Amino acid sequence: MDFLEKLWHYLGKHKYAFTIICFLAIVLFLDSNNVFVRMKNKRELRRLNSQIEHYSSLRDSLEAELEDLNVDGAALERIAREQYGMHADDEEVFIIKEK
Repeated sequence: MDFLEKLWHYLGKHKYAFTIICFLAIVLFLDSNNVFVRMKNKRELRRLNSQIEHYSSLRDSLEAELEDLNVDGAALERIAREQYGMHADDEEVFIIKEK
């Protein structure tokens, strides 16, 4: 009983420090939203924001290209020739592949 009385007296004397230590242990390690989960979520959020920026810039460039194709018929013809290998009926096309 002597040990339990000393422990109870010690905890009573340092109850605020004990409470703060218990709170920090719960928040940092035992909670479902603990420090490690928050760090993992923060990394995932950074990765997803970087993907959003990448796809936003890609969308902007594709929108600009689409606008060029809608406005300029020569641009549409150029894309058809370069990317899809199309040609007019009276033309011959030679494709040269570099090594």
